[in-house]
Amino acid sequence: FDKVVEVFQWAITQKTRLSRGHYHEYIRACNSSRQWDRSLQAYETMKKAKVKPNTFTLNLLINACTQSQQLQKAFSLFEEMQSAGVEVTTVSCSAMMNACI
Repeated sequence: FDKVVEVFQWAITQKTRLSRGHYHEYIRACNSSRQWDRSLQAYETMKKAKVKPNTFTLNLLINACTQSQQLQKAFSLFEEMQSAGVEVTTVSCSAMMNACI
């Protein structure tokens, strides 16, 4: 995980134009390592870089919030998803239901 963080931070420092896929891989690595706060920080970095999130992005983040017991943030992301016109799928709904359990 440390190497993933190192490469991601280097790319950001170098002002490398990262794709949505790069952010997805980083967020997945953060989630797998239980570094949920880093997932959310990556999302903020992604938005600042004007990389548009999609359904997969927000589902990853909702899952991170669910796993870290941040119910309010999960609901906030779900609302953001809807207001931004990002497709809400059955996976999105399942993630939100899991957040409530």
